[in-house]
Order: sequence, then C-alpha cells, then structure tokens
Amino acid sequence: MRATFSQRERDSDGDQKSTVHFSGIVIEIECLVEMPTIVFYRDLGALMNRFFSWAARNTLPPHKLHFPDPEVEEVFEVHTSDLDKAKHLLHPEFGRLLLDLAQEHQGSSRHVSAAFAGERFYIGLNTPSGFMDFDAMDLPLSECSDKIHEAFKDLTIPRCIIDRLLD
Repeated sequence: MRATFSQRERDSDGDQKSTVHFSGIVIEIECLVEMPTIVFYRDLGALMNRFFSWAARNTLPPHKLHFPDPEVEEVFEVHTSDLDKAKHLLHPEFGRLLLDLAQEHQGSSRHVSAAFAGERFYIGLNTPSGFMDFDAMDLPLSECSDKIHEAFKDLTIPRCIIDRLLD
C-alpha cells in the first residue's frame, strides 16, 4: 500500500505548511508463526530514546531487545512484549536484514519502520522516487520505456522483500 504521512502546521506568519514525514510503501506480510509484538524504531540517541520511552510508556512494548550487531544497535531501538519469545523466534541477523533492505530500497536512509504483531509483519519503506509514481499517459510509447521499467521495478519490491525474509 502506498502511504504518505505528513503534518500540517502554521508558521510564525500564520501561513500553513505541510511537512512530509514518510512517503513510500507499507507492506503487510503474513508470518508463519504467532509473534510477540516487536517494534523497530529509529535510535534517536541516548537522551531522546529515554524521553521517547517515557512519553510512549503506555503504548510501547515494555522490554528492550538487543541485537549482537553494533551497527543494528546504532540504527534501531527495538522493544517487545515478550523478550524470551522474541529472542527465540527472531534470528539475531534479522536486524542486519532490515539494514540491507533499507539500503537496497531506500538508498541513503538506513532506517526502516518495521513491526511484528501476532501473525503479521509490517515494513515501511521510504521510496525516493515515489512508489508507482510515473506519468507517461501523454507520452508516445517510444518515450515510455524507462518509466515502464521503473513501474515494474516498484511492483517487484514486495516480492523481493518476502524472498529475502524467507532466505
């Protein structure tokens, strides 16, 4: 599903402006087993992580899940509803997989939004060029080739992610 999350606010002159926080795709994938709630969010730094944990204490799963890869720990804060079950079901290399998916599909952004909830896994990818964002209706067919190839590439993203998760 294509999604855009933005926030409207007024500046000091009273003019309304919109800030886009996410523009890309959100993919829902069925899990083979029931998973505890596991939320991957961006590491904001020690002080901001503490503030975020305090501010979200009523909605954030209570247990912090650590990964052995220091680069994963640098990029993600991971919380779960059941630490033992999460450690048992989630491979230690899963965080590295998310970093790799971010690099493959988002370019320079290392963080992806991801979460497990029951039998579902959700991943949000910021797509730099916009998902299925091509305007070729008024062009002659001979000038549409690149745009059509971009669209086909976008259509394969969910399948590529599923294939990587199953490896």
